[in-house]
Amino acid sequence: MPNWCYTDYRFYADTEVGKQKLKSFYDELEKSLKPRKRFIVTDFEDTWLGNVLLHFVPQLLKLSQEDVYCEYKNERIRFRGSVIYLAYDEDCHVISVQTETAWEPMEAVWAMILAECKYSDIKFVYLAEEPSMGVYINTDSEGNFFAEKYRTEVKVSDDFYDYDIQYFETEQEVLAYLNEVIYNLRTEYKTNPNKYLLPKDFNPARIRKQRTVAGALHLIQNNLFDDGFVCIDEFTSG
Repeated sequence: MPNWCYTDYRFYADTEVGKQKLKSFYDELEKSLKPRKRFIVTDFEDTWLGNVLLHFVPQLLKLSQEDVYCEYKNERIRFRGSVIYLAYDEDCHVISVQTETAWEPMEAVWAMILAECKYSDIKFVYLAEEPSMGVYINTDSEGNFFAEKYRTEVKVSDDFYDYDIQYFETEQEVLAYLNEVIYNLRTEYKTNPNKYLLPKDFNPARIRKQRTVAGALHLIQNNLFDDGFVCIDEFTSG
């Protein structure tokens, strides 16, 4: 069983020609997810990425339900996964696609389709997460669709479900958030000191003095009890 990588794509175009092609591309995407001739039934049901490829580039592929990759221009294109969301914003001329794939984003599938189907005017960016493998990718360098630069996951309570995941654009926002988390706990220590996984006398002002996320993370982790954790991950450009 693989770890699943969740990837959120935005397809867009800068030219009028490209914007016109977006609607055609979306219509074909919808068709690719419906049963038809050459449709292969897999554990991914109707939304297998292999079936998407078979719809757009059938002349290049001979697939079976056991296949997880194909060769294309000396590159191995992996497609073990499925489309879990598809939408088109006609006003903004943007297609949203979300996928669930094994271990990593499989953006080469989309690059192959755009290249082979004369959709060269269409571009895409994506945000991908697979925490177990430490995969955090944001290719939207200008932040037009995905502004996230940092992901935090914090657990400072002994309650199994009491953890918090947040996204931030800057280091300063991360530091402010961590400071707020610890500060808010100080009053709660007084009524239930055994619930929390930081020393009762931990001073949040110490976080405020840190100038980097790495410094704040080091400080908190050195004070957390064994069952607590603070994870800060920075999105890369891929």
